[in-house]
Amino acid sequence: MWQEFWEEEEGMGTVEMILIIAALVAVALVFRNQIMGFITNTGNDVFNQASQQATS
Repeated sequence: MWQEFWEEEEGMGTVEMILIIAALVAVALVFRNQIMGFITNTGNDVFNQASQQATS
């Protein structure tokens, strides 16, 4: 019985996906400030370039 249970791999895909998602969430939380700063700077650059081209 234990050997069959140990060799069963049916739920492994779900466990792996949950672990990957948890790792991504952890990385996002650790680097939250850097990610938000990057998004803010990129957005500002895009809008500044668009406004400069619109006035030219």
